[in-house]
Amino acid sequence: MQLTLAFLLSTFLYPGCDQSPTPKNKNRIVPSTSANSRSDPARVVQHFSDTKELVLSMDSMKFMLDLDTGKTMDPPATRRREQAQMDVHSNQVQPYQRPAGLVGISTRGKKVKSIDWDATVSDVHALLASDKVDALAQMNYEPAKPATYFFRTRGGTEGVLQLLAIVDEPKGIRIRYKTLVRPSP
Repeated sequence: MQLTLAFLLSTFLYPGCDQSPTPKNKNRIVPSTSANSRSDPARVVQHFSDTKELVLSMDSMKFMLDLDTGKTMDPPATRRREQAQMDVHSNQVQPYQRPAGLVGISTRGKKVKSIDWDATVSDVHALLASDKVDALAQMNYEPAKPATYFFRTRGGTEGVLQLLAIVDEPKGIRIRYKTLVRPSP
């Protein structure tokens, strides 16, 4: 009788949860997985990747960046096949010039406040799923505070990108970014 009453009370206290015991922990409450939650990308995102920081410079092997894979590429003298995979590059025209920001290539998103670097996974995904996103063709560096962007690449990777500083060695722009990590199928 007490066990049945406890089960009924827990069903009312935790609606939408599967109350069946699991082999490892019989008292663990597992959120139920309906067809809607499996198809909703916001529910399957687990966490952010580790933060990656690098300098993009025309005077280095790291001029262009693929935000999906983290691969970089030097400035191409002619059109190259791997160039089609890149998402952003420094807006330098000559190696001796200082960049003023990044150029996005088929990258969409929204400029946000600097403090939004610490936004939650669901906040990032919700904004990128809204109709408030635009092409991120030009992302300008701001000396007073890091310019911060929520982004989605053509490959579907979502994340947060910050333009941190203009540096001298090599002349370029220091950025950091993190992406939303989804579980493997």
